[in-house]
Amino acid sequence: MEILLTIVFFFIGFVATIFGESVHFPEIGIIAEMAVIGGVILWRMRKNNKK
Repeated sequence: MEILLTIVFFFIGFVATIFGESVHFPEIGIIAEMAVIGGVILWRMRKNNKK
């Protein structure tokens, strides 16, 4: 599961970086990755609390 998440993070960061380059805002890739990682951490915390 963690390997799959890592691939997804990398892919999102890669796509966001390419998109950022095209609009001359490369930092958008870093922002997108941080948002996704934060979202997954929050989702896993909520999932663990329901047990």
